Amino acid sequence: MKIFYFALIFFFTASYILANSDIETEQENYQKEIQKFYFEKGEYNLSILAYEAIDYDVSDESKILYAKSLIALDSLDVAINQLSMLKQNTANDTIKEESYNLIVTTLAKFDALKKIEILIKVFELNEDKNQDVDLLLLVANTYEEIKLFSEANDIYYNILNSIAINNPNNIRLKISLNLIQMERYSEAQKELDKIINAEDVEYLSDALFYNFIACLALDDYSKASENLLKLVYEFPEDERMPDIYEQLANVYFLQEQYLFSWYWYEKLYAISLHAEQLLILDKIEAI
Repeated sequence: MKIFYFALIFFFTASYILANSDIETEQENYQKEIQKFYFEKGEYNLSILAYEAIDYDVSDESKILYAKSLIALDSLDVAINQLSMLKQNTANDTIKEESYNLIVTTLAKFDALKKIEILIKVFELNEDKNQDVDLLLLVANTYEEIKLFSEANDIYYNILNSIAINNPNNIRLKISLNLIQMERYSEAQKELDKIINAEDVEYLSDALFYNFIACLALDDYSKASENLLKLVYEFPEDERMPDIYEQLANVYFLQEQYLFSWYWYEKLYAISLHAEQLLILDKIEAI
């Protein structure tokens, strides 16, 4: 008999929970639909009120819609903060990507200094402020827009030293280019050598070309031509090949190796347009 009573109690308890669960689900769906309805009608304030009235766990889709309403009402910095938190906390890759894209398009409405101000506030408000590589890269890119290359590199070094990432050579390449912009060529070479020695095919051609630029600036013509020749023979389809041929001709000319200079001008002549060929002929005749 006790077993019967326990079974009966269990049955009614389970039925009650399921019934209430269904009611909560229906009410939650209703509130989401109200939020969506007002958003699509352009009633963004009412859409926000509907979002804030959701009593249950808010879905990622509702959070995205909330941020879009904020953007529509020009509450841009608040929207960016909401999107950054959503991007960091969601397990849904599609939502992550949409959040990031909305952050980028919203930031584009500000000048560089305002972008940096907003993103720094985002990091201050979020507990995992040092872990979102995408947002850190946005700050670094914005520093580069206004030629604050040292500040950009501080962020890149922080990423390399503090965060496990899949493509550290991409960050090293950015650091190297900024060091070249600051005319710190020897430091750039140290970073580029790490990429070249790793033989990371994805970034190797860029590393060789940037290393050529650093070597040329340091008057190391032998090493400069070595980098260019590696590009010619290991990356024959590189879109910079006309520039590479011309630079080889120039470097050999600077070394007074005129036969080699003539050879690379001839190679350049063969792949150039007619108008460019006339200029190349002048250079050949000057050798």
